[in-house]
Parts: sequence; C-alpha cells; structure tokens
Amino acid sequence: MKEQAIQKINKIGKVSGNITVICKILVALGIALLLLGSVLCFFVPENGVTYATEKTESMEIDAQILGTNVTDEELDQLQQDLENEMKVEIESGAVDVTIDGEDFVPTSVERTERGFKIVGTANRYDVDFRELAWGLLALAFLLGLTQVTLYFVGFLCKAFRDCESPFEENVIKKMQNLAYALIPWTVANSLGNIIVDNILKGSKNIALSVDLGVVLMVLVVFLLVYIFKYGAILQQESDETL
Repeated sequence: MKEQAIQKINKIGKVSGNITVICKILVALGIALLLLGSVLCFFVPENGVTYATEKTESMEIDAQILGTNVTDEELDQLQQDLENEMKVEIESGAVDVTIDGEDFVPTSVERTERGFKIVGTANRYDVDFRELAWGLLALAFLLGLTQVTLYFVGFLCKAFRDCESPFEENVIKKMQNLAYALIPWTVANSLGNIIVDNILKGSKNIALSVDLGVVLMVLVVFLLVYIFKYGAILQQESDETL
C-alpha cells in the first residue's frame, strides 16, 4: 500500500513537471514577443495614436414641434446649424456629455425620418508608443517573475518525482522555496493593473495594493511546509522505533 502511494506521488510529480516545462516554454515565448514589441515601439513616431469606441445616440425631433409646414430645406438648414454649433462647442471645450457612464464626444449629425441622429465617439484614448514600450517592458518583467516561479514549481515537481517519501528534506526544502517565490505576487497583480490603466486609459494612479488571494495562497503553502516538517519528524521517530 505504501509503495503504491509513493508511485502515485512520483507519477503526479512527473506529469506536473512535464506541464511545467510546457508553461515555461510558453512564458519564454511571451517574454520574447514583449521585448520585440517594446523595441519596435521605440521606432514609432512619438506622436502616438488615438483610438475610440464608437457610440451612437439618437435625438428625435418631431415635425409638429417645429411646425406642420417645415420643408426639407429648413430641416437641412437646421442640421447644418446643429453641426456648426456642435463644432464650435467641441473646439471651445464646452461639450461635456456622459452617456451610460462614458464620456461622449459628438462628431456629426445625420438626418432620420422624423428628426436627427447624433453620432460620436466614447472612451477616447491617446496612446504614446514610448509609454507603450515601457509598459511592455514592465509586462515582460512580470512574465519573468512568472518564469522564476515556474522554475521553483519545476524543482518541487522533480523532488516529488524522485522521492521515496513525501517527507524527505529535499521535498520540504523545495516546497519552502516555492512559498518564498510566491511572496512577490502579493503586489505583482496590482502592478500589472497599474501598467494597463496607465497605457490604455491614461490613468496616473500608481497606488499598489496587496492581493489577499495570493497572500492566502502563500500562507497555505507555508502551512503545508510545516505540516510536512511535522510529518518528517513523525516518520523519523517511527523509523527509530522500528
């Protein structure tokens, strides 16, 4: 029974080790792509690009409000007046419209059957390729941290694959090293969110936060380390008794 349990531990360690190798290859590829992307961004003109998500808002004007004898020419003139007034207000910065919690900037006025339809853009962002390059480098650093963690996971899997007992000193040491490797991740996720917000949304928020989920994971791993240490002591006492 004991030998079967050890064989299962060795098998799981071997399979987990193979999966870890695949993950390390994928992460290494991601790091290479991020580094390549950051280098290319440094060769793009500094002006950057602007992108926006399109939103359409309708404003219906019934002909009875304007008068029963309103002609198409008068409606065309009203459309032109609306576009001119809108253009002036946009240039002066007087337009401040929010639709569904998003900033809305009108761009044109279109005729409909009974009125007008205002077309504009929402969530308009400016991306500086220099900032994008530094952001990609920061993300590459985070992937590098992932790679380091995967190496410690691989060491632990190898220890389980080759062990004759899960309470061996080598297994416990590798598990403890993994717990220490997880500590930087308590703030790493927050750093990743800051990078994305700064690059894509123009946010200047740099406040770091602690990921309680990762903290809990680290504590659980350390708890397992001490449980395994206690198991190793019991096994040693049992061997000495026999």
